[in-house]
Amino acid sequence: MTVYAVVGVGCTAKPTMVQVNAPAGSVLELGEKKYTLPAMVAFDRPDKPGEMRRSDIAFTFPIKGQSVKAEGVLQTYGYAETDVDRLATNTWQIGDAELAKLLDGYAVIFDGFSASKQAIYKVTIGKKK
Repeated sequence: MTVYAVVGVGCTAKPTMVQVNAPAGSVLELGEKKYTLPAMVAFDRPDKPGEMRRSDIAFTFPIKGQSVKAEGVLQTYGYAETDVDRLATNTWQIGDAELAKLLDGYAVIFDGFSASKQAIYKVTIGKKK
């Protein structure tokens, strides 16, 4: 008896790792995962440069003694990862100025770029209503 095995190997880009910094006690929800911030978070990205992947994202921020919920969209972009991109740490800082805008009802947009200046993500969040 002869057994044939067919193995398909997909070409999947490895995730983009991003160090997400926010006030201690903040929580990020992405897919089925929750991260207590600050944390290193894996953002799935498309295989090919120029492609985009969209995911829902949510946060809980401790602001002025209350828990403020925010929600929005994470867009990740495929890009041609260079040696400098592989060696660098991608960071995303959510600071007091952005949190104040959320409290005032504004949408806040964060754009992330690789060390080689390629777009890697865009996040748009607003206070949950």
